[in-house]
Amino acid sequence: MKLCRHYLVEITNQGRLDAYQNLGSDYASARSKLIEALIMNERIPGILRRAEEGYRKQGTVAVGFSSPQRYGKGQSRLRVPAFVPREEITKITSSYQVLMLPISGRTPCLNALQEAKELAAELNIELGAWGSAGLEVYTGLPYTDHNSDLDLLVRGQNLQAIEQFYFSLKQLGEKYNCRLDPELDLPNGYGVKLSEFFMHTTELLGKSMKGVGLIPKQVIVDMFKN
Repeated sequence: MKLCRHYLVEITNQGRLDAYQNLGSDYASARSKLIEALIMNERIPGILRRAEEGYRKQGTVAVGFSSPQRYGKGQSRLRVPAFVPREEITKITSSYQVLMLPISGRTPCLNALQEAKELAAELNIELGAWGSAGLEVYTGLPYTDHNSDLDLLVRGQNLQAIEQFYFSLKQLGEKYNCRLDPELDLPNGYGVKLSEFFMHTTELLGKSMKGVGLIPKQVIVDMFKN
């Protein structure tokens, strides 16, 4: 499977140990039991991410680890960027495959996710989940709460259906008092915010594993004509 942003990876114990022992300088000097416990927890997958230019390490894959718990006065998750040897990755799960798993409905954003999944199926749209909702569905750990946003990945062949889906998502957000943030997954490996795509703009910010750049909206529209 191709490596894409947001996809989840299972990592061997050795790979996790390598990731911990080779943390960047910002984290290596502040290694704590919390960071070690996060990276070494087999239930918590790595999240594929783009490595910043100049920080890429040959033979490794850039991942991030995110804790289910929140810490400190600001109640922020512990998020740690790391690198894992490619050969220590045993499984890759796409954001779309995550939604083949059952959704608990424990929080408003998970209820919104269930309805979004059903609507996507009706419109012949592929839907993926990432962020806290995707992590909770995948791990069963309590990543979401009543204030959680819902991060989605959208892929389809028909722009009219995608537009209908987008405006239905806005209604779901109001229904569950939950901010939905869908990303349009493009054939060229880039993703753009769906909200920006339906704005009156000529260029959109695209993100991929390779980099970030502006993409003319017409180029994106033309992708759906082929």
